[in-house]
Amino acid sequence: MKSTLSVCSLFEGHYDLGAAALINSLVLNGFSGRIWFGIRGDPPAWVRQFEINPAGGFQAGGVALHFITLSTPDFLASTKADFMLSILQDRDPNCEGIVYFDPDIVVDAPWSFFEDWASRGVALCEDSCFGSMSENHLLRVKWRDFAERVVGQQVVNLPNRSYNSGFAAVMRPQLSFLEDWSHATACLPKIGVALSSFKPGTRRDAFFGTDQDTMNVASMVNRQPIIALGQEGMGFSAGMNVMWHAVDNPKPWCRNYLLHLLRFGQGVPQSHRNYWRFANGLISPWSRSQYFLRCLNLKLATLLSRFYHSAS
Repeated sequence: MKSTLSVCSLFEGHYDLGAAALINSLVLNGFSGRIWFGIRGDPPAWVRQFEINPAGGFQAGGVALHFITLSTPDFLASTKADFMLSILQDRDPNCEGIVYFDPDIVVDAPWSFFEDWASRGVALCEDSCFGSMSENHLLRVKWRDFAERVVGQQVVNLPNRSYNSGFAAVMRPQLSFLEDWSHATACLPKIGVALSSFKPGTRRDAFFGTDQDTMNVASMVNRQPIIALGQEGMGFSAGMNVMWHAVDNPKPWCRNYLLHLLRFGQGVPQSHRNYWRFANGLISPWSRSQYFLRCLNLKLATLLSRFYHSAS
């Protein structure tokens, strides 16, 4: 059955290999409907295996894939709120809500779980670095000052958590959350924070991850209810399989696991193992031999990591 929610993501360059796994994970977990991608350049080569849908985009089984080429000079992550708004307001006016995933995420829960979650309010997940953040945390105090002095909005909520912008689900009644997120992002140049860079400055600054920090500002100035999962929601901690977010670099599709183990003494993260569960499927960007060799590399590194210890 086609979902009443639409999905979207943003990517460029080799992140198309992450987007392919995201699609595969959604399909295997029961999603059917529209997926919108904001991209730079042309659609990825792997989409050519599917027929063009007369209604627009490409038809991959029960999923309609739409690729929107964006000409913005801003770093794509800074356009998340605007892209989600454009889908709700212009491109997909019949959908009941929009769900955003970063292209380095795979889902590992039934799609019905996400539909139920989104129906209860703005769905977010706690961040891995600052999951717990009191109302007098220095960053929150800086965000509050920015909201009131630069954005021109009063703080109405003081969450005790900070949220990761790799995932957000917003139903139409909560559309104002995206508007506040967009407005906060647009105000960053007023304080000298360029939108063309993903992480300007350092984490000591109020705005380091521009899209994420402004989303947290929106959570403070917007009155819509936020229904959150903890760090378990993205696989940052144990407790619940919902999503796996490969936030570290190199990304799963770029990493030589054996070399990484020998060079840095680091094993294979659980998020990477789960990426390769979905790397090929409905979308198959890897040949059989490529996929086999990549998975073999991962399995050998996983085995050796049980015995290998970093010299440090």
